[in-house]
Order: sequence, then C-alpha cells, then structure tokens
Amino acid sequence: MERFGDVVEAGKKPSAARSAWPQSAFWTFSVDVYQRPGIEAACLALQDRHGLNVNLLLWALWLADCGVALNPPLLEKARLTVAPWQQAAVEPLRAVRRWLRERIEDAEPDAIAAEWPGQVAALRRSIIALELDGEHLTQLALGRLGDQLKPSRQASTGLAADNLACFRVFDEQDRGDLANLLKHLFPDAHQSRLDAALDGMFGKV
Repeated sequence: MERFGDVVEAGKKPSAARSAWPQSAFWTFSVDVYQRPGIEAACLALQDRHGLNVNLLLWALWLADCGVALNPPLLEKARLTVAPWQQAAVEPLRAVRRWLRERIEDAEPDAIAAEWPGQVAALRRSIIALELDGEHLTQLALGRLGDQLKPSRQASTGLAADNLACFRVFDEQDRGDLANLLKHLFPDAHQSRLDAALDGMFGKV
C-alpha cells in the first residue's frame, strides 16, 4: 500500500460493484485513519525504512483500537494470509501504475504516452481503481482474521505500542513517526502516556 492515500482519493466515488462489497470494520478504520494529518507520512516513512506492509501496520493499530492484543505468531499468520495475493495481484498493478506515471511525466517524442496522453492518463486511473480493489480485498482478509479474535484489554496507547512492537524492527529513529500514529489514534492521551508507551515498546523489540 505504498500510496494508499492517492489510491483511496481516486476511488472515493464507489462503483456499483464496490458499493456492494461486504462491510468491513477494518477497511472503514483504515480509510478514516489514513486520511488524518500525519498518518500517511508516518506510515510511508516506516514502510520505506523497514520494508513494512502498511496494511499490516494499520491492522495492528486497528486491533489495538478494538482491544485485541497482537503477538508475533499471529502477525506472521496474517502476513502469510495476504502475501500471495499481494505479490500476485496488488504489486503488479502497483508496478504498472508507477510505470505509467513515469511515462506520463517524462514522455519521449513519438511515444504512446506523448501521442495520446489523455488516454494513457485514463488507463492509469483505471489501474488505480483496480489497485484499490486489490487492497480492499487484502483488508477484507485481514479484517476477517481480526474479527475472529477476542478483545482482552482496554484500547490504549500502551496496547497499540505493544502491538507495534510485534514487528520487532522499530527503534529510536522511528519515535517521531510512531508517536504520530499513536497521537492521532488516541488524541486524548496525555503526552506522558505516549512517551511511556513508546519507551515500553522499544524495551520489547
């Protein structure tokens, strides 16, 4: 989900097919949270730094918001659940979208993108819509897995930090981005609680 914000923006007007899709609390959460200030930038920075799947990052936060504690084996199960789909369906669409953007922005003379830029741009928009559907299906799978889990704790910055610690990759260089995630997920949390949650998280990595 490299540019989920761009993809969601392009897919805000649902097609008839998309409007009939199953309800998913996780998908609703992701679309809402990802558009809050600072969330997209934080997610992409963590993705670029550690090669993370943003879907899984948002899933860990959603579970915390539901009071569900994550653990490394469960995170690995989720990763294996969606990895084949991401690799075979979503990532190729993403690669085509990127390639088309490059052709549009730097079209060579007599190239197809230079001769018919409007049609190439329309094709790219179609690819974005397909990519959105692919990401939607990924999140339906993760949401179904999450729906099978039972809440065990109260939603809090501490639980969110514990869930993120299961990725076992974060350190002090990530503190600012992680703080943004927690701050926007729990806007009423006192700064001291945010700091304590992050301190505890790094202790678990």
